[in-house]
Amino acid sequence: MVKTLGDGVMVHLVDPAAAVRLGVRLSEDLGRRDGLPPLRVGIHTGPAVERGGDWFGAAVNVASRVAELASVGEVLVTEPAVQAAGVLPGVAFEDHGERRLKNVSGPVRVYAAAAPRPEAAGVLARGPQLRPAEGAGSSLAAAGSAA
Repeated sequence: MVKTLGDGVMVHLVDPAAAVRLGVRLSEDLGRRDGLPPLRVGIHTGPAVERGGDWFGAAVNVASRVAELASVGEVLVTEPAVQAAGVLPGVAFEDHGERRLKNVSGPVRVYAAAAPRPEAAGVLARGPQLRPAEGAGSSLAAAGSAA
C-alpha cells in the first residue's frame, strides 16, 4: 500500500525487516540518480487502522515525524521497528538517541539504518540488543523529498 503525502509517500508493510530493507535501498538507489531529490526516510512499527484504503493511528504519525527528523539521504528507524526487524544482514544500525517528536508523548529512540561502510565493519553491523517485539502491528515507512 502506498499513499502520497504532498512530496512524500507513506508505505504500509506487514514485515518490519522488509520496511527497513526498502528504506535503505530507496535511499541508496535514489540518492545516486541525477535529477531526483534526495530522500529522508522514517520507519516505525505499531498499531495502525486501515479505513477506505488509508492508514490511521499513532504509528502513522510517528513514522512521519521520524522522517522529518532524518537528514538528507538518511533512514531513521524507531527502536520498536529495529527490534521487530531483528538482525538484518547487510544493514547496520547506529543509535541516534532519544528524540522528542511533535504530538508524541514521551521520547522515541531512533537508529540510523544503512548498508555497512567498510571502515565501520564489525562496529555497527549487529545493531542494538534485540528482543522480540510483542504485538508489533503494522510497519510504516514515510519518505519525503528533502528539497
